[in-house]
Amino acid sequence: SYGLQAVFIPAIVIITGIVISYGITSNYYFGITNSVTSANNYGLYGIAVAAAAMLSATGIIISIDSYGPITDNAGGIAEMSGFDEKTRREVTDPLDAVGNTTKAVTKGYAIGSAVLAALTLFAVLKIEITNAFPSAVVAIDNPLVLVGLIIGAMLPFFFTSYLMNSVGKAAYAIVEEVRKQFREHAGILNRTEKPDYGKAVDIVTKEALHELLVPAAIGILTPILVGFILGPLALGGVVIGVILSGFP
Repeated sequence: SYGLQAVFIPAIVIITGIVISYGITSNYYFGITNSVTSANNYGLYGIAVAAAAMLSATGIIISIDSYGPITDNAGGIAEMSGFDEKTRREVTDPLDAVGNTTKAVTKGYAIGSAVLAALTLFAVLKIEITNAFPSAVVAIDNPLVLVGLIIGAMLPFFFTSYLMNSVGKAAYAIVEEVRKQFREHAGILNRTEKPDYGKAVDIVTKEALHELLVPAAIGILTPILVGFILGPLALGGVVIGVILSGFP
C-alpha cells in the first residue's frame, strides 16, 4: 500500500512542472499575439524546453545512477574475498545504502524527463495528424483512439514483465554455471583453484544482448504496426496510454 501511495507526490510534482512550463509561455504569448492557437503552441514549446533542460543533465544522472551497482559489487567482492564483518559493516554497507538512495533519485529524474519528452512527442504527433487529416480529432470518445490507449497502457507492463523474466533467465544460467564449476573443480570451495570468471561474464553478456531483442522490437515495431493497421488516431492513443501508465 505504501508503494502505491508513493506515486501520488511524484505525480503532483510532474503535473506542476507541466502546468508551470506550459502556463508561463502560453500566457505570455497570448498577451502578445491575442491568439489561442499561438499561445497553445508556445505553451507546448515551454514544455519542450523544460524536457530539453532535464535531458541536458543526462550524463550526470547516468553517472550518479551507476554509483549504486558499483558499490553493490564492492560489497559482494568484499564478502567473497573473506573480509571481516567489521570491514563490510563499516565500509561497504554504508556505501551500498548511499547507492540505493542515489538510484532512487536518478530514476525519479529519468521518469520526469521522459514524461515531458513524451508529452512533447504527442503534441507534435497531434499537429502532424491534424495537418494530414484536417477532419481527424484525437478524442477519447473515438473507438480507434480508445483501442490505441488500451494498447499503450498495456505496453509498459508487458515491457517490464519481459525484462524481469529476462533477468531471471540470466540468473538461472549463472547458477547452473556456478554449480557446474563446483562439480568439476572441487578446489574452488577450498580456494585451491580459481573459478572461471570469464565464463560467467560471457554468459551474462550474451544473455543481456539476446534478451534485449524483444524489448527493442516492441519499442520499434509497435508504433509502426499500429500506425499502418489502425491508423494515426490509434497511434495517438498509444502515446497517451504509454504516458499515463508508464510514469508511475
